[in-house]
Amino acid sequence: MSTIQSALSNISIGPSQSKGDLFMFPIISSQEPQEEREYLLLDEALETEQFRVTEVSESGSVPELLAFNDTEKPVLLLDGEELIGAKQNRILNLTVLVPAKSKLNIPVSCVEQGRWHARSTEFASAGRAHFARGRMRKMKSVSEQMRSEMMSRRSNQSEVWDSVAEAQVSMCASSPTSASEALHQKARPRLDEFHQAFLAVDKQVGTVFVRSGAVVGMDLFDHTTTLQKLLPKLVESYGVDSIAFDQPLKATKANNIEEFLGLVESSGVDAHKAIGLGNDLRLDGRKITGAALEESARVIHLCAFMDEDSESSDSMSASSTSRMAGAMRRRGNISRRSRHEGKQE
Repeated sequence: MSTIQSALSNISIGPSQSKGDLFMFPIISSQEPQEEREYLLLDEALETEQFRVTEVSESGSVPELLAFNDTEKPVLLLDGEELIGAKQNRILNLTVLVPAKSKLNIPVSCVEQGRWHARSTEFASAGRAHFARGRMRKMKSVSEQMRSEMMSRRSNQSEVWDSVAEAQVSMCASSPTSASEALHQKARPRLDEFHQAFLAVDKQVGTVFVRSGAVVGMDLFDHTTTLQKLLPKLVESYGVDSIAFDQPLKATKANNIEEFLGLVESSGVDAHKAIGLGNDLRLDGRKITGAALEESARVIHLCAFMDEDSESSDSMSASSTSRMAGAMRRRGNISRRSRHEGKQE
């Protein structure tokens, strides 16, 4: 059994929370509460003043930043997490576990096309993650680069800018530097309502977000406190997506959470040495774009989205259906209530 299959075999789906057409289904751990987390998160690390992120040099490089970790613990940086300041705002291209007492170049994408001058020497946390559709497209392009260019973790930067521009036009959210920050500023009143509606529950380690009756994506972590700390950033991500776009991704066909998790579990996996600690796992499955960070034989973070460019037909090959049925039998712990709530009426 793979680490992803193992992680998915120890979860159940809790009752949904909702606001408007956006639903959050908590992913609940079926295991005993874990001991204290062995790593820090970005915001926690920055508060110690022993962790900082800067441009790689005085001249800078758009697709790369430099992280200095002088703490005694590794620091987890989340896929899509936004850093602001320095020469331009960036988002993380993938989830990275920066080793303790180290410095590490980290791959990023620009989400502020119209600025290239320093506002600060170091980056600050924006307190948010990139909107879900943009995260999915970025993740897909990074996976394609890794397959075609011998481990490059760069995104298609033009596609990232196009995604931001598309969302800004949809929301009528302007910015003098074309910064994605404008999306969050324009949507703030409604985002505050999402934050009030979506709250962590006991033993929650992840989320599945559903919109207009269709699954959009999921994030799963190895620890309850990781989810608790990062949930507001995920709510921002899916909240902006819900506000910016009237409908979820056009090709979404997994209107059932159990089916979606089956697609994730039955996906093929390309494993690579991660930047920093662990292994970088890229999901290669039908209708799914996803990735995971594995370290010490456990999944630290798993993220998966329905792929807007995937085949739109509901039909499945016999082998795909068989793999999914096997996956469902192995997990077998998603409640009847959750299955019903995850379906489109």
